[in-house]
Amino acid sequence: MKIWQKIITTVATLALLLNSFATPLSVLAQDEPSPSPVVDQTTPTPTDIPTDTPTPTIEATPTDTPTATPTNIATPTDSNQPIDQSTNQPESTPEATVEASPTSQPVATDNNQQSNNSNTNQVSATATESPTATPTVTPSTTEKTGIITATILKDTKVDTSSIDKFDVSYQSDGSATISTDKLDYSPTDTAVISGIGFIANKTYVIEITSSDDPAVDFTDSVTANDTGDLLYSYTLDGNYRPNYQVKIKDGEKVAATTSFTDSNTSINISLSGIATPLTTGQINIPFTGSVSGVSNNSTVYLQYSLDNEIFSSYPTLLNPITAKTQNSSFSGTFSTPLVSGTYYFRIAYSKNILAWYYSNSQKVIVRYPSTIAITSDTPDPSNQNQSYTVKINLYGYLGTVTVSDGTDSCSVNNITWNWPTFSYIGSCQLNSTTAGNKTLTAAYSGSEYFSPSIGTAQHIVKDTTPPSIPTLTWPIGGININDNAPLMQWRDSTDNSSGVAGYNYHVYYNCSSSNTPGSCSGHFEYPTIIANSELQAGETQDGTYYWQVRAEDKSGNYSDWS
Repeated sequence: MKIWQKIITTVATLALLLNSFATPLSVLAQDEPSPSPVVDQTTPTPTDIPTDTPTPTIEATPTDTPTATPTNIATPTDSNQPIDQSTNQPESTPEATVEASPTSQPVATDNNQQSNNSNTNQVSATATESPTATPTVTPSTTEKTGIITATILKDTKVDTSSIDKFDVSYQSDGSATISTDKLDYSPTDTAVISGIGFIANKTYVIEITSSDDPAVDFTDSVTANDTGDLLYSYTLDGNYRPNYQVKIKDGEKVAATTSFTDSNTSINISLSGIATPLTTGQINIPFTGSVSGVSNNSTVYLQYSLDNEIFSSYPTLLNPITAKTQNSSFSGTFSTPLVSGTYYFRIAYSKNILAWYYSNSQKVIVRYPSTIAITSDTPDPSNQNQSYTVKINLYGYLGTVTVSDGTDSCSVNNITWNWPTFSYIGSCQLNSTTAGNKTLTAAYSGSEYFSPSIGTAQHIVKDTTPPSIPTLTWPIGGININDNAPLMQWRDSTDNSSGVAGYNYHVYYNCSSSNTPGSCSGHFEYPTIIANSELQAGETQDGTYYWQVRAEDKSGNYSDWS
């Protein structure tokens, strides 16, 4: 800014110099040098005073009628003009006036002739009664060719110190510039346009144009701040245009201009897998996907149709579910249609009403919901290796039904329509080889119109298999011991159905025959089930003893005695 003030100060100084030389140049600008009027500076004496009234002698060269070009009036104003100091000198000094007019001719008069014409274009002279000396003025003539000669004065150094105290600063937008935050943008980016060097607080017109198809011609107003800076944001409309031009205008004057480009970024969209089949009326079904060439927080649409071909015909009339892009991906949820059928899902993105981009389409089966229930299982409980019947009730159409208890399964093949329940009924039989609490599962496979479904129920298969017989390990049969309180031990039994619950313990003594409990007069039975495979015997007397152990499972089945 100080550089501009110095430049403007220098221009103002030159203007003052030219103005000071204007008057001498106007006097010197004649066709050719002419002599200055000769003025007699001799003071007249009384003896020199002529008796007749003097008349100024004017030498005028008659010329043709001049063209209508006014010429400057030359009036001698020499400061050295003589002044008559006598008492008889008139108060006014005779003066000759010379004027040129397109219709006037110079007139000469003698001493006795007076002018009868009051036209100001006439040359006249008037004298006073007292005889005085009158200067003789000879005006120079101007050639009609109009050629002007001028004398160029030499450069003169002028003191400008008196000018510096004036405020000659002036702010101009001639040096204003604008620029964009990037040189190249994608079709949906926002261009930030900034400028400097503008007139503070002044409002300009911003013009953004592109002749590329489809052409754009955008205008708006923008105001510079207190420091002459501009800032404006312009969002591209999504159409690819290679070249843009930006102008800041003050009326018709372009104050600053710049340009930027638009990259033809390819847009790719992909839809991730959607679970299939789905059921009509389901809610919050997730979908995800990825995008490229689309800025963050852009809107994409999940569309679906019963006909894959309808996508190309009616892209904007489908069922749109919106999602927002973030870090080159998107996600959302949707609710399934209320009508069963085979649907095609895809993602759509629109730069504008005429520019649409689509992902791959995905086939998704949507069906009506079905219901299956187990209505009975008889007998319940059932025994191992015993058949029992399971009945089902199905709200659906076609498809297959399978029933299982975890170890056995059967197919329901006798499905019939049941009017009272407005459903299908059927049954099949199971025969479980293992005991325990069973979960019965009836599974409907679904069909073209109905979704799969599962029904469950509980069933008990009784354990009828006893555990294995325990094997005694100490004291073994026929051995003599010197311990009146031995530790009785045996091997664990096994049970593959319900499992071993514990053991029973018997001791016989005072027997008449060996290993015959019935011949023994003494008998002891441990009152509770023994959880472990050993028992500490109580104090006994000398003699012969017989002892036995049997296992009991969790279903109440007993093994034989050892």
